[in-house]
Amino acid sequence: GYYLQTGEYKLFDHDLTNLLFEKRIPSPNGEDFLFVFYNIEQGTYLLLSYNIIEQTIATPIICHGYSIFDNGQLCYFKADEEAKKHHSIQIWQTPYVHADYEIETSKDSYLYKIGNKDIVRAMANCYTIINLLEKDDSYNNLYFDILKQTNDILDKYYWLKNEEAFNLASPIDEIKNTAKSAIDEFEKVVAIRKNTNEQIALTTEKTDDLINEIGRSTPKHINEYVEFLGKLRTSRGEIISLKELRYADLKIIEQYETTVADLSSEISESCVKFLVKKEALKPYEEHVEQINKSIDVLTKVVDANRIEEKIDKTSKELELLIEIVSNLKIEDATQT
Repeated sequence: GYYLQTGEYKLFDHDLTNLLFEKRIPSPNGEDFLFVFYNIEQGTYLLLSYNIIEQTIATPIICHGYSIFDNGQLCYFKADEEAKKHHSIQIWQTPYVHADYEIETSKDSYLYKIGNKDIVRAMANCYTIINLLEKDDSYNNLYFDILKQTNDILDKYYWLKNEEAFNLASPIDEIKNTAKSAIDEFEKVVAIRKNTNEQIALTTEKTDDLINEIGRSTPKHINEYVEFLGKLRTSRGEIISLKELRYADLKIIEQYETTVADLSSEISESCVKFLVKKEALKPYEEHVEQINKSIDVLTKVVDANRIEEKIDKTSKELELLIEIVSNLKIEDATQT
């Protein structure tokens, strides 16, 4: 059989063993090579004809004797187990003509001036591109390989742009641009994935810190409950917004969302139990009283702006507290 540098291989099912490589016969056109193997004990030949463009080996020829003539005709025969007076000979036309044998061709054509060997090499490279395009599954660097092959062909064989060479450069250039676009798109996807993963990591790390902070704390004032509930609400909003990112891991996001929601419910219930105490809102009462006293002695606009900020902050905390309590399902009517 044979094994190619591309990784493709093929095994032939026959009973031949102990074959030794005898010689390689090239065709003048540079496209075909005949590999001859021989078993000296049995007198058996194995002829394998390899085509560079198609990168395949033709059907093996097994015989007991052969001759190749100047015109490329291959004659071979097969021996039988019983002695016979006459043996049939098969004749095949092959490209393995003698180097001095002249083949009828138009010497005025553009392709003739280029030379068959260059054309064969170009076609072999084109066939490599076709093989890459026909691969069922993409692999790492597939588009990079296509881009490299197309660039190599366009750089090496300038004559492909000529109309007499069927302008093969045009479709090759299109394949090149498509591969380049695919690579650019892949790099964009990689960049987006990286950015998404970084944002998820940043948000989840921030959430973990908040969860640990709440776990280590025991709120003693209502404003501490409000602060934790506010942070949990903000954190949950940030986590939910992660779902809008492309290529986001929704499983991790939903796990964190559930964790934060459960913790919010837990803190909210603790907050309600704290609120039923008479002294629960005392910090706010004191805070409001301090603000009122500050207003009475105001002399500067700067101080007034500072007090206004305190009022806004306190107002938002109380609004959040009211909203949280309103949305809680409290079974005890007296607590409600």
